[in-house]
Amino acid sequence: TQPDEGVVYFGQTHNLLNKSEAEIAELGVGRKFQKPTVFEALTVFENLELALRMDKGIVANLFYTLRSDQADLIASVIDTIGLRAQIFQQAGALSHGEKQWLEIGMLLVSEPRLLLVDEPVAGMTAQETESTAELLTGLAGKRTVIVVEHDTATIEEADEVIDIGPGAGEHGGKVVAQGSP
Repeated sequence: TQPDEGVVYFGQTHNLLNKSEAEIAELGVGRKFQKPTVFEALTVFENLELALRMDKGIVANLFYTLRSDQADLIASVIDTIGLRAQIFQQAGALSHGEKQWLEIGMLLVSEPRLLLVDEPVAGMTAQETESTAELLTGLAGKRTVIVVEHDTATIEEADEVIDIGPGAGEHGGKVVAQGSP
């Protein structure tokens, strides 16, 4: 969504307002929306393999073979998202929480510098919510992670919280509070 006013820079030189979604992703910005988007007919492994950062052209895909460094990256991400036991299971058979973790994993194999995550625990069980919070907290230090979340219990371990006023009222879209949880 294009803003009505203002500027958006990634780093010092990349004005995101004149870039396509693909160009933004190429710069290292990974986005995960509230509803998980995975390829349900493919396995967990195949979903991660498709998300690898590589040439997606026709010729490259005709002669594609998984390199050992790519296999190592997928294995590492599988362990990070906790889906080792489901690696060859179809994504459509995963629970809602597991699909969320798979989508986070799909972002991780693309190796983003910035990860934007929208309401990752919506619709999850208490156990899944706790695991998701641990997963996102565990990514700290490796990349910047920004989470939009309404479930305040989920953000208790965050380094910093920014409370933005809802809607179009007096505080709509404005910073209300900022600091530690």
